[in-house]
Amino acid sequence: MGTIHRLLANARRKRFYLKFWLTFAGSLAFVSTMLTIAGSHLSLRQSFLLGLTVLIIAVLLNKRELTEPQLSVNDVLPHDFDMIRRTRLNCPCPEVLANQAKQLAAYCYSGNVTIEPSNFEAIVAKNPQVLACLTDDKGLFLGYFDVLPLHNSFAEMFLAGKVAEDQITHHDVCDVSESKSCRYLFISGLAVWNSESFAGRRNASMLVWSLLKYLDNFYSVAKPITFAVAATEEGDSLLHRFRLRVAGNPGDRRDHYKLYSLLLSKEEVSRRIACLPDWSGLCVLDWSDAPAYSSKIGRPLLPQMRHHALKTAT
Repeated sequence: MGTIHRLLANARRKRFYLKFWLTFAGSLAFVSTMLTIAGSHLSLRQSFLLGLTVLIIAVLLNKRELTEPQLSVNDVLPHDFDMIRRTRLNCPCPEVLANQAKQLAAYCYSGNVTIEPSNFEAIVAKNPQVLACLTDDKGLFLGYFDVLPLHNSFAEMFLAGKVAEDQITHHDVCDVSESKSCRYLFISGLAVWNSESFAGRRNASMLVWSLLKYLDNFYSVAKPITFAVAATEEGDSLLHRFRLRVAGNPGDRRDHYKLYSLLLSKEEVSRRIACLPDWSGLCVLDWSDAPAYSSKIGRPLLPQMRHHALKTAT
């Protein structure tokens, strides 16, 4: 906790200095311009007093930046709390959503080793179930995840670190019929827009819950070896918290990412779903037989267990 407080204090000081100098320089420049237009010239003593006055005003206007806020209002009560934000997980996705998912992936994973856009289009054309997109009740795109059932030969080289995600083509991905008995499953990406906002964090929770429901529905019978690479700090933290096993170290891999894995089963998925809020009242899954939207709309049910109670996968 001490480290977190120090980081927050440093951030507040940086905001203070930035706003202070902008206020000071802007005010001094404005007063100087007005005096020049008026043809006035200040003595050295008057210039010193003017600068001191502007300095004091700049400090007073920005001193609140140094105080710690007592709470985050948006996290306690978001501005849209009285509006029910229903969502839908679309799988398969129409082309317009697939294009928006590519834009979000390019934004979030820029500079990382990822599948080429043209290759991804061919993969989705071969197996439309690999991509799922989260939208609100008006069809607005919120986020996505993509999960690839891989052929044995490529997956085994991937696990060994000899190939990377940017080398995946549609030839390496199982079609819909083959995926029902696939042995290897690669979780390629997951992202939401505005992830730091209250709505973004809520959407992220829904998306991860939807991903687990997706894995349970499509792959828990096949029980494939499921794996993912930690291409970002957030991805690494999420995979670690869900207690996936580290199956490959960055130094041993072509992509230089840490690799996590899990032997997928209904039991393993259920244990992780229990760590998340139950969003079934607000999020409709395309493959579900449940009504369009549940009558138990309101707040999601709280998690049934804490993530630290999970055991690391073997």
